[in-house]
Amino acid sequence: MNIRSLIILGSLFLGTKSLAIENMDVSQEQTAVETKVRDSNILPFGANLFQGSFSKESFKGFNPDYQIDVGDAISVQFWGAVEFQQNLIVDAQGNIFLPKVGPVRVLGVRNQDLNAVIKKKVSQVYLKNVGVYTNLNTNQSVKVYVTGFVNSPGLYGGLNTDSVLYYLDKAKGIDLDRGSFVEVSLLRNGKKKLSIDLYEFILKGSMPIVQFHDGDTILVESRKPSLIIKGLVQNANSFELSSSTIDLKRLLELARPSAEATHIRVESNSGDQKTHAYHMIKKAKGLIFRAGDEITVVNDKQRGNLSVRVQGEHKSKREFIVKPGATIADILDQVELSNLSDQDHVQLFRKRVQATQKVRLAESLDKLEQSILGATSVTKEEAEIRAREAEMLLKLVERARRVEPKGQVVLAKDLERSQIILEEDDLLVIPQKTNVVMIHGEVQFPNAVIYRENLDVKDYIAQSGGFTDRADEDKILVLHLDGSFSIQDSGWFTGNIKLRPGDEIFVIPEVDSKTFQLGKDVAQVLFNVAATARILLAL
Repeated sequence: MNIRSLIILGSLFLGTKSLAIENMDVSQEQTAVETKVRDSNILPFGANLFQGSFSKESFKGFNPDYQIDVGDAISVQFWGAVEFQQNLIVDAQGNIFLPKVGPVRVLGVRNQDLNAVIKKKVSQVYLKNVGVYTNLNTNQSVKVYVTGFVNSPGLYGGLNTDSVLYYLDKAKGIDLDRGSFVEVSLLRNGKKKLSIDLYEFILKGSMPIVQFHDGDTILVESRKPSLIIKGLVQNANSFELSSSTIDLKRLLELARPSAEATHIRVESNSGDQKTHAYHMIKKAKGLIFRAGDEITVVNDKQRGNLSVRVQGEHKSKREFIVKPGATIADILDQVELSNLSDQDHVQLFRKRVQATQKVRLAESLDKLEQSILGATSVTKEEAEIRAREAEMLLKLVERARRVEPKGQVVLAKDLERSQIILEEDDLLVIPQKTNVVMIHGEVQFPNAVIYRENLDVKDYIAQSGGFTDRADEDKILVLHLDGSFSIQDSGWFTGNIKLRPGDEIFVIPEVDSKTFQLGKDVAQVLFNVAATARILLAL
């Protein structure tokens, strides 16, 4: 017995009282988790920035654009007529002092220009035979405080060339409830040296170049007032406001709407009462938002022409562009049929119906899965039986979740085709004329049998070798070309189902309630899959 079976067995072999207590605890825990999920549906922008990747590697290398700052250490070496070698610290005035040369201002000089600046100053004193080499001391070990609204404040070691992201990652990232992503301060000797907006890094890859000193402090300020934007945007998040307001242009730069976005719905919570507004994006460029507002980006385009595909047995093109309100009859008037086209059994497949069928199937599978995992047993032997049953049924549920329903619309016989209005991406299929009936499932020889008007369901099954030992002989599913289906129950030998050419007979496997505690639910799932996807799952 594998580990999964042992877990199932352990969960099944519980007394009623202990199970009730456990279910209560699980329910309370699940409620807490669901509440947390609901509260975190809209996360702060940047919430996934710190996942441990920045702190894995230190940056070691030459940064040509770094600008020399007070406190930096510079290695200076002369050779030739004069020899000198020393590490010099940039003083508070932004200078280093060279013997007989005097102060050399290096504050703000780019790293790649440092050697030329110092060499020029030295050559004014030593006219010849003196070589100069300078180097900013990088890759030095430092310790930096990280504090404010981070998840793990502390003193962290790294290199002076490491980025702010490195040290924030060391501190487990920014506290999403309280910390700011737009105001991260670098303090040196108690004074703010610079402020970093992490939005600029996320959106543009822009990050200030910093050479850390021992004892520097990274301070994550408190989270600023924010608003929420969601809907047809790449970044559905809450965004902090650097000032009291933000205009639509800047907000959309942050949220990045999708190409189909046309309008925004605004729920304003900044005043004494909640208000709503609706704007076309193109005409609302100067719109101003405030903290507490909730903006939903939507598509509100006027419906244009529809694209409808026509497949199957015909001689015309495979796609038609029609106006809204077009019907099946309008399409068929443009289609050139062949002598094999079965125009009496045109089929309609619809994406919206397919999505609904998928949801309904998922709901029934969720219910079955909960019943499987919630089943209880009294004895050890019964628990072992239920564990094996659960293992088998969970595999069935897993297979059923991968099934894609067809989305076929049942075309009522009394409904004229001129009354059936088409939708975008509808698929019409004109089947080929056929004279066979297909038999699937628990028969000896699943097969196609020539249609004869005087034969009933029993006759077709007999011509396929009859039932297998595993067949459910009391319920037979018959699917018709028009998308409708019939169920022949225990009285099926009366032959009351009228079969037609192209029909499909599905013999479902019998789910024995003596073997399977959840027989009725399992049978229902098998029927649903067969009816919506024309697929028969085996137990």
